[in-house]
Amino acid sequence: MKTLIKTSALIGTSEIVIIIVSIFRAKYLAVHIGADGYGEFALLNSFFGILTALCGGWIARGTIKYLAEYVHENDADSAAKVHNYSISLALILGAFATLLVFVFQDFVREKFLSPNIIFLHYTLFASSFLATSLIPFFAWLLQSYMQVKSTVKLRIYSSLFSLASVLVFVYFFEITGYFISILLTALFGLFIFWRETKKIVKTKFLLPDFKDQIFKKLALGG
Repeated sequence: MKTLIKTSALIGTSEIVIIIVSIFRAKYLAVHIGADGYGEFALLNSFFGILTALCGGWIARGTIKYLAEYVHENDADSAAKVHNYSISLALILGAFATLLVFVFQDFVREKFLSPNIIFLHYTLFASSFLATSLIPFFAWLLQSYMQVKSTVKLRIYSSLFSLASVLVFVYFFEITGYFISILLTALFGLFIFWRETKKIVKTKFLLPDFKDQIFKKLALGG
């Protein structure tokens, strides 16, 4: 009971910190990039959010479910395989999607976004897509191993890094600086989560194996 209270208090406090940082960041952005900048971001975020769901979101349920099961059963090998298969699937699909949105960028901007979104902003956001879509898989691994403190710490670090990068790059490069900060925050978040999870499981790239029972479970989405 005491552990539950401490954990809940820790999570609650971290959420408050992240919300405060987000509010300050949003106010700063509202002043410096205005409605047009937010409009560009909203369009890009919505479009790539759909790609995230298609590239890795559909195996989220299975990843969380089987990670938790195998960790509870103390089956470290199977838990590691679930993690590595899910990361590899998301990486393969995400890389393919990223390639497509670069090759067909004119079509994507015209049909799904807006021709007013300049190439540089589009490129920066598209480049952050793959890193952003992989971070949740590392977070799920930490949560499955009950690494609450580590997860909270990394989320706060990522939030503070995002704020710092926005303050610096938006000040010097305005709206373009915002998209630079998005890419840097994604890469920073991916790095710190990977560094923390490698203490538990060494992430490896695994080719899809349709004969493997764990891969079959993940492919079916749990």
